[in-house]
Formats: sequence, C-alpha cells, structure tokens
Amino acid sequence: MIDLSELASVGGPTVTVTVRGREWTVRALTDLETQVIAEAFTTPRAPMIKDPTKGSLAPPVADYQDDRFRAQTREWNASVQAARVAVAADVRGGVLGGGWNRGDVQNGKDWLRAAAAQLRATLTDAEMEALAKAVDDAGKAGVTAEPPGD
Repeated sequence: MIDLSELASVGGPTVTVTVRGREWTVRALTDLETQVIAEAFTTPRAPMIKDPTKGSLAPPVADYQDDRFRAQTREWNASVQAARVAVAADVRGGVLGGGWNRGDVQNGKDWLRAAAAQLRATLTDAEMEALAKAVDDAGKAGVTAEPPGD
C-alpha cells in the first residue's frame, strides 16, 4: 500500500545541468503539470484533403505533409518543451515575476506562454535541448520497473 502523504513529503527527483557556466537544477514534472502545459498551447491540426488513393466520394483525410501544419507542429513542440523547462527549473524574473502558480490555471497558462517565449528568445537550441533532456532524466530518476515474479 502507498501512502500519498508520505510520497508527497519526499519531493520529486532532480537533475542538475550546466548551461552558460551556471548550474540549473530541474525537477521532475507531475502528470498534472505536463497536461496543463500541453493544454496551454493550441495543438496544430492538419488540413483535410481528398484522399488521393480513393474516389471522389471518399471522406477527406488529414494532410500531415502540409508545410504550414509541419511548421505549426515544430512551433508547438518547441513551446511545450520550453514551458516544461520553465516549470521544472522554476524560472522567475523579467516579465514573468514569480514562478508558475499551478493553482491558478488560466493565469498559469498565460505564464507558461510568456515563459516559453522568453526562454526560446534567450537560449540556444543546444541549451534548450540540454535542459529538456535534464527534465526528462529527472522524470525517469528513481523509477524502476521489476519484471513480474514467477
């Protein structure tokens, strides 16, 4: 049996990564945080086109090769990644003021959008990738899966 109050008191795993000579400690994100972050950004939708392999009466299909859709998908992925880093690293200051307040979902989403934009305008691709990897590593830290017994 798992006592959630005991689990919450332990705190989540963290990983430290050096970016621009400064150590950043990032923590694992909760499932709820990950969901709210994804919802803060409009998920791109592929345009619908006639299926080129079927007749004219066939229902339309999504065109995942559409250049605009692909650009929107890259933008969505980059923004979500930056927001995940902002929350996991507890980014503050500048136009953001204090850190993200997940208790205030709408203002939290506005903060996430601003934080993502600020980080993306400040960090290089390589720096963002290093921090995003650290967030992923923190999420995996301390988790082990054991095969079922005989």
